[in-house]
Amino acid sequence: MKPCVVSNLQDGQNITSHFLVCEKEIRATREGKSYLRLELGDATGRVEARMWEGFEKSAAGFEQDDFVKVQARVESYRNKLQLMIDKIRRAEIQQADSPR
Repeated sequence: MKPCVVSNLQDGQNITSHFLVCEKEIRATREGKSYLRLELGDATGRVEARMWEGFEKSAAGFEQDDFVKVQARVESYRNKLQLMIDKIRRAEIQQADSPR
């Protein structure tokens, strides 16, 4: 699968790609449900991302300014695209730079 860049994301798309973690935090909904909120970026821009289920173990494996490999769905929320993450893991910088 060809890597995606932020500027080419489209609503409804399923992607697998590498990004830089620009921001990372664990938040909670009004109902108290925890989730992982990220801002991911590449040379073409930044996109917000959320992971709702089973994020604790994955999130422990990377920090802000790390490169990650993400498997996600692109969704439109309040007229902005965001990623709904299914899987995420830390990636080596060599993997993020490889053209595949």
